[in-house]
Parts: sequence; C-alpha cells; structure tokens
Amino acid sequence: MPTKTDPPVQLTLPNGLRVALLHDPALVQAAAVVRVAAGGHDAPVEYPGLAHFLEHLLFLDSAAFPADQGLMAYVQRCAGQVNASTRERDSYYFFEVPVSDLDGGLARLCDMLAHPRLALEAQLREREVLEAEFQARSRDTDTLCDAALARVMQPSDHPFLGFHAGHRGTLPVEQAAFQNALAGFHQRFYQAGQMLLVLAGPQPLERLRELAELYGGRLPAGTYVPQSVPPVLRLPASTGLRVEAQPGRLSLYGLFDDLPDTAGEALDFLGECLAREEPGGLSEWLSTQAGCDSLRLRVPYRYAGQAVVAVEFGLGEAGEANAGACVSAFFDWLDFFAAADWGDLRCEHARSVAMRERVSPPLARARAWAERSGPRDDGVEGGGLSESGLLALRAILTQLRRQQRVELLTVAAVSSAPADRGFPVKAEQASLLPGVQGQCGPWRLPPANPFLALPGAPSGQQMAVPEAFHWKECNPSFPGQAAVFLRWRFPEQPAGDELRHALAAALQPVVQAARQAAVDVRLDGQGGDWVLSLCGLALSQPAILGAALKCLSAPSADAWARGIQRRDAERRRAAGELLIRRLLKELANAFGAPTEADAIDAGAWQDALARCWRTACWDGLALGYAGADRQRLEQVLPQVPGEPSRAAAQAPIPEARYSWRDAAIPTGECGLMLFCPLPDAGAETEAAWRLLGRCLEPAFYRRLRSELQLGYAIFSGFRSVGRSRGLLFAVQSPSATAAQILSHIEAFLDDQAAVLSTLEETALREMGADLAGRLSRFPSLRAAAEWHWQAHLEQVSVDHLERLCGALRTLDRSTLLAHHQALREAQGGWRVLANAAPVDSRWQ
Repeated sequence: MPTKTDPPVQLTLPNGLRVALLHDPALVQAAAVVRVAAGGHDAPVEYPGLAHFLEHLLFLDSAAFPADQGLMAYVQRCAGQVNASTRERDSYYFFEVPVSDLDGGLARLCDMLAHPRLALEAQLREREVLEAEFQARSRDTDTLCDAALARVMQPSDHPFLGFHAGHRGTLPVEQAAFQNALAGFHQRFYQAGQMLLVLAGPQPLERLRELAELYGGRLPAGTYVPQSVPPVLRLPASTGLRVEAQPGRLSLYGLFDDLPDTAGEALDFLGECLAREEPGGLSEWLSTQAGCDSLRLRVPYRYAGQAVVAVEFGLGEAGEANAGACVSAFFDWLDFFAAADWGDLRCEHARSVAMRERVSPPLARARAWAERSGPRDDGVEGGGLSESGLLALRAILTQLRRQQRVELLTVAAVSSAPADRGFPVKAEQASLLPGVQGQCGPWRLPPANPFLALPGAPSGQQMAVPEAFHWKECNPSFPGQAAVFLRWRFPEQPAGDELRHALAAALQPVVQAARQAAVDVRLDGQGGDWVLSLCGLALSQPAILGAALKCLSAPSADAWARGIQRRDAERRRAAGELLIRRLLKELANAFGAPTEADAIDAGAWQDALARCWRTACWDGLALGYAGADRQRLEQVLPQVPGEPSRAAAQAPIPEARYSWRDAAIPTGECGLMLFCPLPDAGAETEAAWRLLGRCLEPAFYRRLRSELQLGYAIFSGFRSVGRSRGLLFAVQSPSATAAQILSHIEAFLDDQAAVLSTLEETALREMGADLAGRLSRFPSLRAAAEWHWQAHLEQVSVDHLERLCGALRTLDRSTLLAHHQALREAQGGWRVLANAAPVDSRWQ
C-alpha cells in the first residue's frame, strides 16, 4: 500500500526567501511554485484589480527576457504547463516542465517577478484583456452569488465584500498616480521576504537546493511586510437572498472566526463526506428524495482564522419547490454527523490521501504545499485529518449548526437594479425557506471502501485473453501505475445517449470509491461508441474494473431516472461554463456521421440495454500491467459484456473539405474552434505537423491575444480530437464575429509562411530532436495511456512512435514548408465548431 511521501526540506535564503524542496525520484517532471503574500485585498482601494493586473503584466517583457523568450513562451515550447492566480491575500505563479528544463523556467520566473518592464503600451493592451475577463466573470454564477453577500453582511468595508477583479474603468494606466501605485505595490510586496518558493522533482535535493539558491537568490532582498488583518465579518441575522443568475442553485453561506490553520484539511474532509453517494448519505437522500442533482462544499474566502463557507445544492427540475427540504435534510444530517464516530473514516481518508499523493504530478504537490503554508509559517503536513484538524472540524460543525446563515437562491430574474460598482449583481432579500417537517434519513456513515484494502493473491486459474484486448509494456517511469481502456461498438443499432447516461449514473458510487483509491474512472461517448477507462494506481484497478462491469451489465433499477437527472444537470451546468470550454467538450462528437438511436421507453430501458449488450462488440487496451496485477485483470475480462471484436473498426466517414457545425450556444460572445486533421497517417506527416504546432503556438497567442486583443481565451496546438489528430486553433472573443476570427486565423497562417522560411536548418533540427525527446518521455501515465489508446483507435503501426521520433530528428525546412502549405490548403480538411452560422458558401 503506498505511503505518504516525505515532507519537504525547508530553508531560508540570505535574501529572506523561504524555500521548500520536495524530492521524489518517482516523478518524471519538475515544477516550481512561487507564492507571494499579497493579493487582491492588499491592493490600494482606489484601484480595484491592480494586483490582478500586475500578475498579467509580469508575463510580458522582463529585464533579461522579452515576451517571446519569457516564461509563457518557454514553457509552451517545452510542452509544459504554466499559469498564475491572484487570490484575496496571495498570488501564485507556477509551471511544470521536463526535468532538464527546470533551470530555464526558474531563470525566467524569477526575472519576471523581480524585473518586469511594465511598459505603458503593454499595459494598455493588457487592460483590454482584463476587461474581457471581467465581462466573462460578470456572468459566472459563483462570482455573482459571492458578490451578492455585500447586501447582507457587515462591515461594508470588509475586503471580502469589496470589488477586486478590475476592469477598464478601475485601471487608469494613463495617470501618473496609478503608475506610482503600481510600482509601489510591486516594490512593497514582490521581494524575497514576502515570497515562498516550492520546487518539486526527481532531482537530488542538493541539485534542487542549488537551483533555489541560484535563481531565488536573485530576487530583491527584503523582510516580511505584515498584511492587514480584516475586521470580523458579521451577519446580523439569518436571511434569504434571491440572485439573478443561472437558476436552480441553493447556497447556504456560513461565517467562521478563530479557526486554526488546519481548518483547510477539516473542510476538505467534510466536503468529501458530504459528496459521498452511498445509501444512507446526504447526497444520496437529496438525489432520491428531493430531486437534487449535485451537492458540494465551497470556500470563497479564508484568511487569518476567518472563513466564508458555502454548501451548494443543485436543485434539479423541482427547483425552488424542494429547497426547504434540502435545508432541513442538511441540518438533520449535520446533527447526525457531528455525533458520529469518525475513526474508520479518518483512517480511510489518510490512506486515500497517501494513495492520491503517489500519483499526483509535481505541480499538484508543489501547489498543495504552497497553499497549506502560512505567510511566515511552515506548511501544514498533509496526510489526512490530523488531531488539530479534528478539533477544527468539531468547531466548524458547531458553528454551522448554531450560527446565522444566508440562504441564497439563484433565479431567472429579480426586480432590483444591478449594483452600480463592481460586478452587475441583481439581488433582493427574501424570507428564509420554510422548514419541512417529516423524516429525513435514516443516516449512515459510508461503508468501508474495498478498493483501499490490499487485494488478495490471484487465483491460479489461467484465463484466455481475447485477441481484441491488447497489452502494452509497463512504463518504468510510472511504477505501480496502469491504465485500461474498453470500447464497445454497436454495429446493428447505435446505443442511445440516454442509456450511456443511465450507466454513468449507475457507475457513480464506483467512480467515487475509485477516486479515493487514486484511480480515475470514466465512461465517455465517442462517435456512437462507449469507452470505459481506468487510470491511476494499478493495485486496485482489477477490483474496480470488476465492480464497474457489474454496474454496466446489471445497473440498478433507478439508474435510468438518475441518468436523465444527471444529463439534465450537466446541461444546466454547461450553460454557465466558459464558452470555449463548452465548445471543446463538444468538438470530438461534432463531426462524423450522426448516430441516431431508437427512442427508448423509460419503462423498457433495461430491455433496450440488454439488446445493446447482445449485439455489442468490444476491444481494449491495457498499459502498465505485469505480474499479479496482470493476472487479476485477466480474471476480470470474462465479465466484459458483448463479444470480443473480430474485425477492425471501420474508418470514419470522410467529412467535406470545409465542414462547419453551429453549436447554437446563445451568448454575448463568439467562440470558434478550427481543427485541421492530418492529411494522412504517415509518421513524417505527423512529425511535420507536430513541429508546426510547436512553431505556431506562441506566435498565435502573441498575435491574436496580445496584438489584436481578440480576447483572453486563445490557444492552439497539436491535439487529438475523437479518432483524428491535427492542429487546433481556438478563440473566444467578446467583440469579434466568427467571420472576423476566422479571417484573423487564416491571415495568421498565411503570414507564418515567411516566418517559417527564415528558420535555420540547425535550429529546426534542434527543435525536432527536442520534440522527439519529449515524445519519448511522457509527462504522466494519463498522457502515455491516451497516446497509446489514440494510436490503437487510428490503427497505426506498432512502431509508429519510433518512426515519428526518427522523422522529427531529420525533418528539414523545405518539408516543413510543404506541410505548412498543406495546412493552408486544407488538404486534411478544415472543421469549424462555433456558436455561429457558416460565414461563406465554401462551408458545409
């Protein structure tokens, strides 16, 4: 059974920088996080959003690195991850890259934090990006609900009740006073004494320490500047609020004071217990008895012992009618839970935390440590609910049950005028929801999770494995981890999407229990097929797969109703998501022949499912299995419903050269995705297009986001979409039309021909060799598994990866330019998904 990783080594550099070093030889990537003890609430009140604005500016030119050589471009070239976040009292800057690239990333990170250029022209451009972010957040349900609390909480000058996001009107960059405030904020807080640097990777501790001292030592020396402690937040009386936002949410807000530092782990534990869907739990009761489709605990604010906690209910189709029952059930369950014995739950929680930590990438580990650490205190140890966390949990439960609360309902419309400052919140006070008399429960704590226990030895019986199931060797980079994919095809009659939602609902208890055992379980639709995937620790996967297959073969009788409920809930939640995310989710199934299934009578859905399984054929892939784990998996495979496939899947029906799908998502902004599939499956073609993706990605971001200022949700790169691979270009804009966005993308691709023609052959070979090296070192098991599964779907040769890497190392400029021309000519096709109609007659 995996154990908790060692705590980090901590030190303080002569310039005042605190450092935490997390060494784990099992990691295959490296990560860095800088936490600055200053956030939105520390900015001058005259300039809301200044802290967030500075975060954006730091990613532009710095003293040693212009923007095209800075951290963002560098990490993109490394195929890594990079981002930042400005919170109430902290700001975080972080990235994850291959181990060999940590040095270059740290150099850029520390230089941009210490020596930003802050050019006025760049500020004017970036202010428009913040304006676009503000417009998007003005439609976000979480944001609007939290902002509405200013109507009922006190004191009015508490920073939580203020506006800190920033927009065009609060950032007068042309004024000298603003420039002085910006420079002063940077000088005051962006110095070593106000920062924590966390490094995580497989490098020896001595090497991590050298990097921290070399680059962290370049930050300006300083001492910690104490942050102001806010007054106690108060709620004079329990009250109701109605907020105009995406309808169907009930939020119970509570205020807390004098909480210990371990309150975070206590809230995590409580949130997990709330969300468990086993019989006898609150979530299951709300779903079956009150029609709720979701339950979660969210913490909008926590600082200096204060916290604002929201318990949020997705009310489902019943809407407000069952809101009172939700409140009554919640407090009834809370009384039960407060009096229960949590001993077994705490032990399971500790095992689960340890197991999940073993498969966590370095960036997740580094961020978790940085977030647990106080401004001047050592980080709180992870590993479950400590004794101090237990005391914090008891205090939280006591306050939740006795204190004043806000009962907030989101509704389609309210009559009040929007707030005149900050987010345009329309809210009105209301009476508390009427209590509901009657029996809730009976309540039970969750049963023991069987997937957290050590599995028994496999039986000695040898099982014949169908040829439709394929094995890939263990990857030594991810010891103890594995993945399984199973795909069902329905050649006689497509299976209805409603059936898949019913099976997903039946799977949910297995999904939750597997997540505790560090295994991610998914059931996805893929062009009419169903795909079940498991990824994570190998130890429990055979047992998890067996439990999942039982649910799929014989789901519970109420699975249909719960599946329809979950489907409708997903649609409601999607309506509040960022447009570009909604398009990305729809992209894989937007093209190809439509799969029309027969209508299914709700009373006969189990018969329909049985017919589907009788005609289904399946194939699969396992990655990373060996020894006893492989034996256990082999013994589960006979439970797979359907017949093993004896023939390769048919190739997708070719699309028109220019295909357009209107997603019909009404919103005030325009989103467009252009996917350009590979014209053929050859290794040289894929190599050239992957290299094109590497060259175009930073230039696309710079041109459309920074120079044209089309919006802030802009990205591109080489992607897998359904059963195809190719280049994806995505833009969400608050101002441009679909025709304008597409025109900008086409102009960009045309202009890049001249840029690519200037590439030196030596530089191109180095870039290709670097990309080949990265492809042979997957950053995570998930990445490796998805690559091999995609190769299986596309039926490429077993040595495709080897030939691809070889082609990357020998690719020349003339070949790259030829493939760039093929991209511009849409030789593999162009597929557009947008929330707009086709812009001209070439699109079908």
